[in-house]
Amino acid sequence: MPGKYDAYILEINGRFLVSPPVAALEGGQGKHFAVRNLTDFDATVKLDDAVNRASKTAAARGGTARFAVHQGADGDYPYVVWLHLGETDLRVNGNSDPVIIIDPPAS
Repeated sequence: MPGKYDAYILEINGRFLVSPPVAALEGGQGKHFAVRNLTDFDATVKLDDAVNRASKTAAARGGTARFAVHQGADGDYPYVVWLHLGETDLRVNGNSDPVIIIDPPAS
């Protein structure tokens, strides 16, 4: 399973992206999904309501949006990342919309 951060917001050659585009994690009580922002701009991360209804900010230069995963979440869920570039907001993708795949907890 992934470490402290499950996904990152990066700028590579002037292009913003979420990496990895597909993040896998184990579901169940006490599990979290964390997105770390390594750009110079604040970001907002919004998960699917079935995973967590919250929308959180990951501050520029290392801020983290950390979400508790709903215990019943199981399956694949796209999520949305917006970078705030002054007057403009930019939707950040992986190869397409980034996705979380949540596996049920091991028995």
